[in-house]
Amino acid sequence: MSAYGKLVVKIEVLDPSVTGDEENVFTKGSRMVTLFTRHGVTYNDAHKLACAFVETNVDHVRHSDLSVMWYPDPVRIGTWG
Repeated sequence: MSAYGKLVVKIEVLDPSVTGDEENVFTKGSRMVTLFTRHGVTYNDAHKLACAFVETNVDHVRHSDLSVMWYPDPVRIGTWG
């Protein structure tokens, strides 16, 4: 029987603010965003989901800002950086 757990992805994001004529000026502080699966998934499925999410949604230069874990153990997934 396979163990099931939650996939949790945490990444730091910056909120851009437009000040005058300048765009993409980050005047607000960074914040952590947490994404997680609603239902339990196996480790193998969590690993596949994490890889697909990171490759399609996270710029390569931001990979070191990621924390991707599978709970309940917790187990770190992937080595982006």
